[in-house]
Amino acid sequence: MMIGKESWDFVDAQGIETHLAATTDTAVELPREWHVFGPFTPVDTSLCEAEKLEATAVLRKLGSIPDELVIGGEPRKAKSMSLAGDTLDLEALFGGRQEGQQAFAFAQLELSQESELTFGAGTEWWMQWWIDGEAVYDSLKKEGGGLWVPTCRDHVFCRRLKAGTHLLAVWLVSAAKGGALKEQDGWRLKAAIMSQEEALSMSRFPDSWEFLPDTDEIHPPNKSNNHAVAFNVDRCLTDETIECEFRKGHTSGNFGIILGAQDSDQYYYVQVPWHGQLARARGVWAAISKTDGSGYVRNLALQLMPNVPCAIRDWMSLKVQRSGNCIQMWLNGVKGPCVTDTTYGAGRVGIAGFSTFQVRNLRIDGKRVDGPPWPGGDKRVRPWFHIEPDLDLGDVQASVGLCKIDGEILAAVKIGRNTSVHSASTKWTTYSYSSRDSGRSWQRRAGSSKGKMGFTPGEGAAIPGFPLQVAPGTIRAWLWNQDTQTIVHSDSTDKAVTWSESKSCIHNGDWRDFREEHDWWGLNWVEKLKDGTMLVTLHCGHSNTYNTIKDKTAMTWPGFHTESWTSLSGDGGMSWSAPRPNDFAASRPDEPGAHPNIDMVEPTVAQLPSGRIVLLARPCASPFMWQTHSDDGGKTWSMACYAPFTGAGFPNLVCTQSGYLVVAKRGPGLTLAISTDGGVNWDQGTMIDHQGAFNGRMVEVEPDVVLVVYPEAMDDKRPAYVRAQLIRITTDGPVPVRPQSAGECSLVGGSA
Repeated sequence: MMIGKESWDFVDAQGIETHLAATTDTAVELPREWHVFGPFTPVDTSLCEAEKLEATAVLRKLGSIPDELVIGGEPRKAKSMSLAGDTLDLEALFGGRQEGQQAFAFAQLELSQESELTFGAGTEWWMQWWIDGEAVYDSLKKEGGGLWVPTCRDHVFCRRLKAGTHLLAVWLVSAAKGGALKEQDGWRLKAAIMSQEEALSMSRFPDSWEFLPDTDEIHPPNKSNNHAVAFNVDRCLTDETIECEFRKGHTSGNFGIILGAQDSDQYYYVQVPWHGQLARARGVWAAISKTDGSGYVRNLALQLMPNVPCAIRDWMSLKVQRSGNCIQMWLNGVKGPCVTDTTYGAGRVGIAGFSTFQVRNLRIDGKRVDGPPWPGGDKRVRPWFHIEPDLDLGDVQASVGLCKIDGEILAAVKIGRNTSVHSASTKWTTYSYSSRDSGRSWQRRAGSSKGKMGFTPGEGAAIPGFPLQVAPGTIRAWLWNQDTQTIVHSDSTDKAVTWSESKSCIHNGDWRDFREEHDWWGLNWVEKLKDGTMLVTLHCGHSNTYNTIKDKTAMTWPGFHTESWTSLSGDGGMSWSAPRPNDFAASRPDEPGAHPNIDMVEPTVAQLPSGRIVLLARPCASPFMWQTHSDDGGKTWSMACYAPFTGAGFPNLVCTQSGYLVVAKRGPGLTLAISTDGGVNWDQGTMIDHQGAFNGRMVEVEPDVVLVVYPEAMDDKRPAYVRAQLIRITTDGPVPVRPQSAGECSLVGGSA
């Protein structure tokens, strides 16, 4: 595809070139006066199929603002409301809200001349915009409603309208409070008509790259959870120098420069990844990676960058230089990773990224050489598959539980519709699945249960906690009960079809240090050691200092404080010893609990063939994960130190049959890091998926083969599936066991 005088390949998208108009249209603003109807009874159906709802037919027929609106047999009179800046505060207007509640906002837009308008809008969950009886934008069609505090730049769409009066209508549905949404003040609509300059500074098109020669900017498709790649295919280059500026538009994603590309899945990728944990830690990482046709992005070098701020939407400079086989990168002028690698010689260059970003001042220089024609086409391999591809069950698969029993693998997937992944409503149904071939194929099992899976007792969870097989035919699951301040357990003797009533375990010794002076607690992991002892990892947190900070947010550094503890059980998890902190100073054994680390959360453990137990924990404020170990069965622990990588999203640590340690974690994307010497040294990590949530599970299903299952998104994409990968762990890194090309169908699970 020609852009200007250059040929580009956008793989699975289009490309357009936009020039500034010689004369701009008369400035147009959204109407200040709006008429709002609601609230209406909450909807409980897929908003991906909004056209099937009664409101769609009603909105199609309207030619003007009605005095009364009837939806579902409920009449509502109009309430007048003024746009305050760019905001309609619906929660203030209605005096509160319920999950799934509906509202309809109308206004009349007067235009003195035909105009090309760019609308920007945001809301905390779902909205659909109508102009003159036609649906023109659906936030779920962008693959996502809202999750973070909304702005009028979240969703952008263009419309050319003739002179005259136009009817604007916005159909809104509220989300549940809780989780990430607790940071929001309420249910609001943010909206504006952008000036030409504002419009051209934003990614506007869902399926096209937009090149703006007048501002020297490049905008990827405006699509959530999208891995976008663009190759400049005119020139085959070596000894390249490539420079640009970029800015990120979301708290999770990556951006990078491509060089040495042989096709759309074999190239060097010089990237800057980011995720929410790093925003709080104020850390910026940079990597020189390569793709090799496996669907994975393998880091050759990963480095924490000093003196580089991590602010969202600030422009950053990126420079890459290759001389012979040596690749060097700079970020904001700061020298970053440098590698020597012979995998790829001369090739094409390009840019790529995941989630939202923008690029400007791209400069490409290098030695032009003869090379083969660019192969074109989408060569990218998809290493993952879906356990449950059926969207009739729901449009969001939010979490997954996993357990091995008697050679069978059981999975429980929480599936919902028209709800947030953070909602504890009963709109969730947990479906159970079984695999008898190490996760290669799955059967949906008979029976399902309502409620949220595995977080609090008494919600009908298919797996009510962290599960392990404790005896032939018996699974036991544990979790922390916040109300009773105890570990509770439930048993299943029919492969998780039914569970015994949840009961408190016996707590031996003194638990006061763990329970007191803290605000929250959690159970993260249960590991069965080689001698049969059970080890549970717990965390607790306190926010006394955090609560004194003015204008704090979830990203305030250092944020809240958390501690990691472990407890032991010699009777299959029925009773537990007094917990010990996992940052015991081994050099000062006369001071039990001295110098506690208050930055460790979501601890995960694995035992090596030697008997040593290795623990990794997510940090709250550090740009690195924490690592410690125990050589006496979990009774005492070494002083926690930095692991050589970042990590979040409920990390999972597994020791394979060959003694390889592998951790699955959020950051960068979904990354596996491997150690073949017991955690003394780690590889640079391999990004096995671009999504940045993880919050999944990993188990070894065959010697040195792990099954990784995880939700592909949080609230930023619909539909959203649970993905699964089978991966062989080797000394050379992870290898997908059953890769699929991007065009193949997902694995279909049958009904049992």
